[in-house]
Amino acid sequence: MNHHDEADYAEYAEAAWRTLVRSAVFLGCSLPDAEDLAQTTLVRCYTAWPKVAGADKSRLSRALAQLSENRHLTDIPAHLTNAKDPQ
Repeated sequence: MNHHDEADYAEYAEAAWRTLVRSAVFLGCSLPDAEDLAQTTLVRCYTAWPKVAGADKSRLSRALAQLSENRHLTDIPAHLTNAKDPQ
C-alpha cells in the first residue's frame, strides 16, 4: 500500500471507529467486545483496502455484522447447540 492509500485508510478508520463500535454494541456486544470487533473489522478492511476504498462503505457495516454473528456462534456452549460435546 502506498503512502496515499495509508493516509486514506487512516482517515477512514478514524471516521468509522465510533460508528463501528456503536453498531457492535447494538448487535449485543459489551463495550470491550465491541471495540475488539471494530478493530478486527478495520484490520480486515486494511488488508483489502484497494478493493474497499472504492466500494460502498455500507459493506463495512455488513462485515462487522457478519463478524459479530460468527463470533456469537462460536461463543455458544456446545450443550446449547445441535453439535455433540467432544467429551
